[in-house]
Amino acid sequence: MKKFLNRIGCILICGVLIILSILVVAPEANASSPLVWPVPGYKGINQYWHGGNAIDIGGAGRKIVAAMSGTVSHVFTCIENHPETLHTCSGFGTGVVINGDDGRVYQYAHMQGNSIPSNIYVGAHVQSGDKLGIVGSTGASTGPHLHFGIAIGHFNNSSGIDPFNESYIDSTVNPIGVVDECVGGEGSVLVRGWSFDEDDLSKGLNIHVYIGNERHAYIYANKERADVNNVYGCGNYHGFNETIKTKLTGIQTVTVYAINAGGQVNPLLYMGTVNIKPASSNTCNNGHTYKKAITKATLSKNGSIVKKCTVCGKVASKSTIKYAKTFKLSATSYTYNGKVKTPIVTVKDSAGNKLKKNVDYTLSSSSG
Repeated sequence: MKKFLNRIGCILICGVLIILSILVVAPEANASSPLVWPVPGYKGINQYWHGGNAIDIGGAGRKIVAAMSGTVSHVFTCIENHPETLHTCSGFGTGVVINGDDGRVYQYAHMQGNSIPSNIYVGAHVQSGDKLGIVGSTGASTGPHLHFGIAIGHFNNSSGIDPFNESYIDSTVNPIGVVDECVGGEGSVLVRGWSFDEDDLSKGLNIHVYIGNERHAYIYANKERADVNNVYGCGNYHGFNETIKTKLTGIQTVTVYAINAGGQVNPLLYMGTVNIKPASSNTCNNGHTYKKAITKATLSKNGSIVKKCTVCGKVASKSTIKYAKTFKLSATSYTYNGKVKTPIVTVKDSAGNKLKKNVDYTLSSSSG
């Protein structure tokens, strides 16, 4: 980023007469109202140094929004991370420049590749709070962040406007979601649905489930739901499907909340009643009692070793004992010379694996 700013400085020096004439005739523009914070719900600033013209805001994977309404003047679509000298995007990476309605120019650089929505294009008018992309690390970037700059006249103008000194409001968006199914079972409640928070699509959203007046579970909306992504473009993993154990029985109220990634309102996704039956005797609420059952292999059929709960029947593990399928002797007859001779025996199982004597099988022979 320092190299990027050094290049900007060179441009300013080379074009000093033009730029100075602009600054003389145009009074410094100011935002008439607070700007929208460009990374909703995330306040971490990685770097203040940019000559007082820009700040670097962290929040990998979070949504980037327009701080001020205006018209898009530039769209950069470089999706690689590289020194600025290797590509034509001048270290900007994926990003957007907007001529703000307040007369200032706003730049948003190093976004995640291919994260700019289709409605953001040169000439498009955007409103403050509109999504521009996702925090990434494209262009001349040393790590995921948003390079957010404010200028006058041109986006690489060293205007002296420090974004850190501006007033902001946070445009945190509340999560959305749907509970597709909520049904009572034997000592349990099944909750299935989806939810996501556009402020942070990088991980599964935290979901709180209350049964009766008690908070019974923290679950995460991180299971695959490609159908949700097809509609909202939020990513494939924002589903949940959990069976929650409970000692409560009868008609109980279930409420499900999505926990706001921005720390504000936690919207209610569901409220309804379910009928919870008492846990049956074959339900192991206090843990399983496992016992190993061995079925020996025969000469024509495989055996097995099964570790199974004696209460509910849950199988913890199962392995196969292969039966001995082939037998081979190193010799089938000997000429008697007064000494007893025993042939070498090779035994293989039904899968063709050689069995070990006295480990997998035992061998006995008659005395001669």
